[in-house]
Amino acid sequence: MRSISLTIGIPTRNRLLPLLNLLDSLLRQTIKHYHLIISDDGDLYDVTYWIKKKFPGLTYQYIKGPGINAPLNRQTILEHTKTPYLLLCDDDHYLKDDCTEKLLRTIQSSRKIGLASSVWPEGKGEWLDYRKIKDHPEYRLDLNDLNSSSHYHWKRGDQLFFYFHKNPKLIESQHAGGGCVIYSKQSLLDAGGFPYEYSSLSFRDDTDISHRIHLMGYRVLIQPLAIAYHRPYCLGGIRNDERSESFRKKDGELFLKKLERWRKQKESGKAIDSSSYAAEREHFLRQYKNNMIKNHQPINEPLTKMKKRMIESVFNNQLEQALFLASQAAKAHGPSLFFQFFYRLFEIMFSVSAAQYIREDNPSLPLSLDSIRQTIRKLDRLIKIPLFPADLRAGTFLLMSNLAKRLKLHKQAIQFGSQAVNLLFKKRKKTLQEEYRIAVLYQQISEDKKAEKIWVHLIKKWQTNPKKFPPKLIENIFIHLMQMRKKMHSQSLEAYYFLAMEYAKKMSSSDDQELYQKASFYEKLGEIQSAQKLFFQLLHQSDKTAFKTSSCFHLGELMLIQNKIREAKAYFHRCLKSAPNHQSAFQYLKRINKIIKTK
Repeated sequence: MRSISLTIGIPTRNRLLPLLNLLDSLLRQTIKHYHLIISDDGDLYDVTYWIKKKFPGLTYQYIKGPGINAPLNRQTILEHTKTPYLLLCDDDHYLKDDCTEKLLRTIQSSRKIGLASSVWPEGKGEWLDYRKIKDHPEYRLDLNDLNSSSHYHWKRGDQLFFYFHKNPKLIESQHAGGGCVIYSKQSLLDAGGFPYEYSSLSFRDDTDISHRIHLMGYRVLIQPLAIAYHRPYCLGGIRNDERSESFRKKDGELFLKKLERWRKQKESGKAIDSSSYAAEREHFLRQYKNNMIKNHQPINEPLTKMKKRMIESVFNNQLEQALFLASQAAKAHGPSLFFQFFYRLFEIMFSVSAAQYIREDNPSLPLSLDSIRQTIRKLDRLIKIPLFPADLRAGTFLLMSNLAKRLKLHKQAIQFGSQAVNLLFKKRKKTLQEEYRIAVLYQQISEDKKAEKIWVHLIKKWQTNPKKFPPKLIENIFIHLMQMRKKMHSQSLEAYYFLAMEYAKKMSSSDDQELYQKASFYEKLGEIQSAQKLFFQLLHQSDKTAFKTSSCFHLGELMLIQNKIREAKAYFHRCLKSAPNHQSAFQYLKRINKIIKTK
């Protein structure tokens, strides 16, 4: 009997359909002999039932994950791995038929190789030639110039993984992503295993483990011939949450501190103590379990069963019962679960499109008026129940205000918005994000003077301590202020116009992404000529289809603002040529054709 040298591990959480698609791609692999482990952190689906239904002959080992975060779920798989090689694949990928074979052959070619990563293009057919662009900052793969004062959201070689490669050859690196990667088990053990401190948002856990493997003397490789198509629409949950930037900041700063510590150890001739790293993780897990036992009384009913009962209660319109079950589960498993219950509850009540509208505040999404009215009624009932958590009340009133606006119920929208503001004001200590949200709410309910006062207050805070403000937050504040300047013709805001212009000039434009952000910022400030110039520059200097397409679309919008109909039409045509499914460009083009016909 042939001995198995490879384990394929899939960490998954509440993404059933993508998981089944990934399993379908695994069954098509040219390599057939491997041990499959599925570690499930989820609590919504009976994964084993659906796998048996879809793939009745599939042999695999099912593990219930720790339910804390993705890095610790990967560590769980490592601890159950008995083969010399472990391929870890996230559940939002679909592997090309020979992907596993390419990765396994690569890592088996030398014992010095610690890991080999695939690339994960999104299937748009975009290509790059690494030899020609490897010295460009966006594609650098070393971390030599990073330190604790670097920006927490630094990028190194991220774009390299998103494209197909011309003339593909193995690429040496100091780190790798974690979408679909094969490791030698020994390299993972030598490096101390997967980290425990990071969220699932920033992917710094992938950077951490891969760079530690590099520091242990192993080679870290990227194999462009191994294709693991990425399905970005699977992203959701916390990644779309307003707290995401704070998680990224925390993760980024943590990694930069560790990087400096590792450098000092290396300079002093000390090796990374992998045993202490593993011991810290074990200590964290022990503390986590002890806290759960100490702070929360256990409940007899399994969590999955409670969730099922809660969902049934919602469907039957028994909201009080659903809230009671949520509070019971929170006592047993911690307050964060309480919030998960309610976001899941919202999704069930609203329908998928409505939940997306609420999260992204996207007024262009089609929603039936009946579903909006029903949603407002249910929310109104829900928020009046005493058991409803206070921390969610303000957010819920904001949702109701947005939905009422969609129905053109302006009085109700202002009423709900005012209630949200009042609840947020009750908090003594407010975060920057909460202050920003209050100002936005004031603007929504036409309290422009109060909103202006908060914007100005935040700008002054930023001038005193700019490091506390994420770039996106200060940019949004400037945009709101400039919108109010135009609306109110306020002379008092003229000084902030010049400050916004000064900030815009200082924005970096060293790569395509930064140039695009700078041009977009100018456009939102209403600086049409400056935005037009930068988008035109991006259109002609970028070799990436995505940036060219976006530049054409924005240039079309800017031409329309200037009443240059023919030029706008030409740019929208170019946009649709490279992105035929660009709905906004298509709608603009339809309107332009109507205008031309009437003329």
